[in-house]
Amino acid sequence: MKGQWGLSVVLVVGVLLSLGSVTAVPPISAASAETPPPTDVSTDDIPVAAGTSSDWWATVQEALDALEYYVTWQEQTYLPDLQTAYQAPNRAHNLRTYFGAAGPIVIPRKWLEETNSPPWRLELTLTAWGRAGALEAVAPAMLEATENRIEYRRGEVVEWYQNEEDGLRQGFALASRPAGEGLVQLDLVLGGNLSPQLAESGSTVEFRGQDGVPVLRLSGSWAVDAEGHHSPVQFSLDGATLSLVVDDADAVYPVSVVPVLASLPPDSDWQFYFAWANTMFGRSVATAGDVNADGYSDVIIGLPFYDGGQTDEGRVFVFYGSAAGLEISAAWQKEADQAGATFGWSVATAGDVDGDGDTEVIVGAPDWDDGETDEGGAWVYYGSPGGLNTGPGEYYQGSQDGAALGVSVAAAGDVNGDGYGDVIVGASLRSNSLTEEEEGFALVYFGSEAGLSNGFNWRAEGEQEGASLGRSVATAGDVNGDGFADVIVGADRYDDGTEDEGKAFVWYGSEDGLNGGVTGTPANADWSAQPNDFAARFGTSVSTAGDVNGDGCADVIVGGPYYGSDGGVARLYLGSSTGLDTAYANQDTGGQAGAEFGYSVATAGDVNGDGYADVIVGSPMWTNGENDEGRALVWLGSANGIHPTRDWVVEGDSVGAWYGFSVATAGDVNGDGYSDIIVGAPHRDTESGATFAYYGGPDSLEETASWTKVSNLEDALFGWSVSSAGDVDADGYADVVVGAPYWDGGQADEGQAWVYMGSGAGLESAPDWHKQSNQAGAYFGYSVGRAGDVNGDGWDDVIVGAPGYENVAGEASEGMAWVYPGSDAGLESAPLWYKDSDQAGAQFGYSVATAGDVNGDGYGDVIVGVPGYTSPEAGEGGAWVYEGSADGPHVVPDWHFTSNQAGAQLGAAVGTAGDINADGYSDVIVGAPMWDHGQTNEGGAWVFLGSRDGLEADYTWRQDSDHGNANYGASVGTAGDVNGDGRADIIVGAPLWNGGLDTEGAAFVYHSSGDSLYLTSAWSKRSNQAAAHFGCSVGTAGDVNGDGYADIIVGASRWDGAEPNEGGAWVYHGSTTGVHSAPDWHTVGGQAYAQFGTSVAGAGDVNGDGYADVVISAPRYDAAFSQEGQVSLFYGNGGKGSPLGLAQLTSGGSHVAHLGMLDTDHFWLEMWLRSPFGRGGVAYEIEAKPLGVLFDGSDTWIPGGSGYFAPMPGTGTVMLSPELQVGTVYHWRLRRLYDPATTPWMPASHWMTIPWNGWNEADLRTDAARVSLPVVMFDYD
Repeated sequence: MKGQWGLSVVLVVGVLLSLGSVTAVPPISAASAETPPPTDVSTDDIPVAAGTSSDWWATVQEALDALEYYVTWQEQTYLPDLQTAYQAPNRAHNLRTYFGAAGPIVIPRKWLEETNSPPWRLELTLTAWGRAGALEAVAPAMLEATENRIEYRRGEVVEWYQNEEDGLRQGFALASRPAGEGLVQLDLVLGGNLSPQLAESGSTVEFRGQDGVPVLRLSGSWAVDAEGHHSPVQFSLDGATLSLVVDDADAVYPVSVVPVLASLPPDSDWQFYFAWANTMFGRSVATAGDVNADGYSDVIIGLPFYDGGQTDEGRVFVFYGSAAGLEISAAWQKEADQAGATFGWSVATAGDVDGDGDTEVIVGAPDWDDGETDEGGAWVYYGSPGGLNTGPGEYYQGSQDGAALGVSVAAAGDVNGDGYGDVIVGASLRSNSLTEEEEGFALVYFGSEAGLSNGFNWRAEGEQEGASLGRSVATAGDVNGDGFADVIVGADRYDDGTEDEGKAFVWYGSEDGLNGGVTGTPANADWSAQPNDFAARFGTSVSTAGDVNGDGCADVIVGGPYYGSDGGVARLYLGSSTGLDTAYANQDTGGQAGAEFGYSVATAGDVNGDGYADVIVGSPMWTNGENDEGRALVWLGSANGIHPTRDWVVEGDSVGAWYGFSVATAGDVNGDGYSDIIVGAPHRDTESGATFAYYGGPDSLEETASWTKVSNLEDALFGWSVSSAGDVDADGYADVVVGAPYWDGGQADEGQAWVYMGSGAGLESAPDWHKQSNQAGAYFGYSVGRAGDVNGDGWDDVIVGAPGYENVAGEASEGMAWVYPGSDAGLESAPLWYKDSDQAGAQFGYSVATAGDVNGDGYGDVIVGVPGYTSPEAGEGGAWVYEGSADGPHVVPDWHFTSNQAGAQLGAAVGTAGDINADGYSDVIVGAPMWDHGQTNEGGAWVFLGSRDGLEADYTWRQDSDHGNANYGASVGTAGDVNGDGRADIIVGAPLWNGGLDTEGAAFVYHSSGDSLYLTSAWSKRSNQAAAHFGCSVGTAGDVNGDGYADIIVGASRWDGAEPNEGGAWVYHGSTTGVHSAPDWHTVGGQAYAQFGTSVAGAGDVNGDGYADVVISAPRYDAAFSQEGQVSLFYGNGGKGSPLGLAQLTSGGSHVAHLGMLDTDHFWLEMWLRSPFGRGGVAYEIEAKPLGVLFDGSDTWIPGGSGYFAPMPGTGTVMLSPELQVGTVYHWRLRRLYDPATTPWMPASHWMTIPWNGWNEADLRTDAARVSLPVVMFDYD
């Protein structure tokens, strides 16, 4: 039900708290007096008296619902220190308030923890009031409860609380002026376990839980006197005393002070509830751009019916962004000081109209009077490093009675290509003749070095009576890719064969401005669209959509909230080199009569950082539990346009909130490079209004594999081994290698390996390369891996093992390994290198992997495991490392190690450990799953450090499981840099670990200690399921979510989900504190005995979108053939993003493989020049630092210098000469910077690199006296 704010003499504190779903309720010894919710009852057979209203039952239900919010007396409470009290439960916001003698105590109504004590409590006790410096203690209170209201009567001060569906409201009534001079002050003592934090402005207090997460916010504070005049209220905090300070010098008593105590619900990242009814805070919302050029987007919010001394004068607020997100109090505000002006009816960023690097804002007031009644006005306020100017830089008026100029305002982009942002303003009721009354205008004002022009430079007219052209206006972006921004204008009452159907028009930009400088009319519009539906009001909202499909041309979205019987429509139209398509590419409807879907539409920016723009649509009259609560919906972009189904939906959850009345991109308010969104609910809480912001960010892996492959051969066990192949053709896309050791291609169990190439569209369906052993029982492909660039030619190479291969007669199962070189045409057919063990049963090649670059010479090295090796202990096992060179790996091993324990099977697992001490040399890890060290077959793992002379002979770290038969070390590898300290960490699997359940399995991550590794694991996880074999395969996943931390992947081949032994795989993200405890992603095989997760690996970035992908096998999967096997690839960040074309090159333009060596001149970075917003100015910022120096955003380089933006598309090379050190290992990253004149939606993209590992790990090394760093940017057309 709607909350009632009451009369003028109140201090209102609305507590709105939502803690999400609840699974446990604390026990209580006596039944609660809380009234249970009414049960649904059928009224079909209930007799009623004649004349009874047909909606009598709804009235009864409403009354029953209201009973639940009544204040009742409780003989027992959940609080041990409060035996009896009045209490008020609030189901809607999960609150319970006890009213003790001193004041209220607020706790959650239910909570998740299995404990009798609430997780938090807040106590508010009014202790004193009066003049500052001469306060008097308040009188003891007499409590009086009536229905859902309770009052604390304290003489001159009456404190009251009212429990409603919209929250708990608090009021302080100050009956008469206190004696003395100075400011009026109210002191409240805070109690409980929430920590208050005061904003610098003194207008907001946040209350945070013990985990530092905000729970409640006190804000929106005003004092209102008997005549309705408002004065600001300031908070001050002194220890546990919160003071409310009011200047009452000109006030007429009684006086009310009006803050709002609001919850911070978990479904939004920022919210602001305004304190005063009927202001419609959030009627208009928008990004403000970056008005103070601090690198964070800001937002602007309008409340056009605000009374600040004048009725409905209107007001706007600007909230600044920061590293923590939007600030909790407004940094800038402005009101009209004219009754009925409705200032803030429309708000928007203006872009950068004067080219100074910060953005401006524009505000509309369609009912403004300045010589003409309701002519309307629009004001532009200029940004600066200090923030927005207090006075307007430009003011435009309608100059005609009832013109309603300012009903819509927007950035127009740069329509004439002069490098300055332009603006567009709608005057939907302006007339140009008596026969075309209320035809409507749209006016465009050009920017320049001096700012916006004083008068309009171009206009469009509706040329039809009542067309209301200009009802909505926006930049369309550059829909035809000619380098000039275009505009879109809605005429929501335009008739084109159907009355009031509405129509949207687009005019293209040019050197001469829009439409070649000719006044726009419906007849000369470059594009238009209408719905052919009576009174659809199509064009009520219009917006650029950004570039939703990555083709380089902007797209547009149009809303018609009254379309059809399904509650409104929104349609998306795609741009192209020939302009906008006439047919819509996507359409969605409200799904409910009267929902007004499409009342607001906007680009959402790129909320998930995949390189494609996303769109948002509001449906403010949607009903689902609460009448007219409203909702907002987001669709993500992709190479095929926006997804056919909604990706994100949030409802208002409050009666009459009109959530989604306004929607917009918020820009990037926390500077993480991901777009955020903002949604207004102007009718929430008796039309006081609220606004919510939701922060964008990356996803984990996609839920369902986009790429799968089977062998089509019975018992092939395709996918027994899987790995990234690196980038074998140096095209900027990682490739994947797959082994099937039981493949029969003429000989039984000869085995085969395949390489599948990456591309901008993802992993290719058909293999580009395959090889088999041509020897029965060789088990070629039992192990496969990336070899690195073993010969320094810029192409990655692959290594394949065949432990059953017999190279010399009589040496059965001596085993063999081959390295196949990459080239610009892909993997070569003939091996560059091969090696066997010359010992029967040694099983050389049982495990193979890159060793990284152990001696820092710029060549990739390889490591081979030989678990059956005898020297002299039978089956002790061993591992050999062969260093790379210009001719490939050495013939003679450069390093080897054996266990000296019979049956230990050292070398069953081998791999690079990364660079655990950040000395620029790769290290290696070796596992021996049958090692005994106090426990039988407990297993062990060893790490050896690299150096200039190669691997050290002695291990730097060794660990075992201390659990018999755990098989610790059956899988080993680098975890990457999971905690961002610049040093690699490692991961070890123990698939037969018993932690309470037999062979459940476990995996362990060990962090770098600086010069070695800690002996105690920083992270461990077991399956908690018997015989799951969790940890049978482990490894780094790369950086699947682009946050700069390496992530890990773990397989459990015998996991039982819905099917027995279907298998499973888990991904855990890295963070500043290391690997997350709970999995961020998990999937299963989906078929009994498929053994999904037998082999897991990071695939690299196969589609080049900047996010790592993973590859997982199910070698016993049945498709057309029994146990033919299946391999699945899952893309990072939730799916395939827009390819970046990112690569590192030598001075000669040759590609440099990961960990490769530069030549003597310089290194280049290559990247496609594109943006999720379509055409517009873009620059690149590059950060390159020596290994061991962490990224911090300092000492970066911008090609062309700060403020230079290259137009898109375009090609070019920009040379830089930073002082890079000789013979030094470097890591680098870059990001796009957007021109605020053409792309004011956000300052910059997220940081990007090639995601083989964490950001602070090595990428390449220098080997020259002087190295410079240029960037090559390529046109993608």
